[in-house]
Amino acid sequence: MVIPDRINPTKERLRKVLKLWSLHLIIYLAFFIYRFYLIPRPETRFERNPPSMVIDLLNSPISTLPRLVEGILKDLVEILYSAWSKIISPEIVEVTRSVDFKSILIALLVGFGLFIYLRNLRFESHETGRDDGQWFRSVLTLGNLLTLLGPIPAWETDQFIHNQASFLE
Repeated sequence: MVIPDRINPTKERLRKVLKLWSLHLIIYLAFFIYRFYLIPRPETRFERNPPSMVIDLLNSPISTLPRLVEGILKDLVEILYSAWSKIISPEIVEVTRSVDFKSILIALLVGFGLFIYLRNLRFESHETGRDDGQWFRSVLTLGNLLTLLGPIPAWETDQFIHNQASFLE
C-alpha cells in the first residue's frame, strides 16, 4: 500500500517490501527461534500453549467447530464492542458540572472539525492525479482482515479473548 504504483513488476515490488521489512523479519525470526527452541521447559514432555483447538478440529471436527465459531463470534464482540463499553458509558455524561460540560463541548467541536477535515481530504494517485479511493479501501480491508486474523494464535491454543477479559474485571 505504501510503495508507489509506478513500481509495476511484482518482483521489484516484493524486493522493495522485503528490503523495507528485513529488520522486522530478522526480529521475528529471532523470536521464533527463541520461542520454540531456546525457552527452557519446566519439565519433560511439557508443552507451552499446545495447539489443542487444531488437534481437536482434526480429531472431532463436528463437536469442535461450533465451539470454535461461538468463541470467535464472542471474541469479535469483545474486540469491537465490549472493550469500549466501559469507556463509553452513560455515567460519563454529566453536563451539570461545568468542567464536564466544557469537556463534552470541546470533544464535540474537535470531533466535528476532524470530521470536516477528513471528509475534505483527498488522496491523489501519482499517475492519474485524481482520487480513486484505492488507498482508503486498501487500508480498511487490511484493518478488517487483521482484526479477524490477529487472534488466531490464541484461538488455535483454545484460548479466547472473552474468557481472558472476564478475569480482568
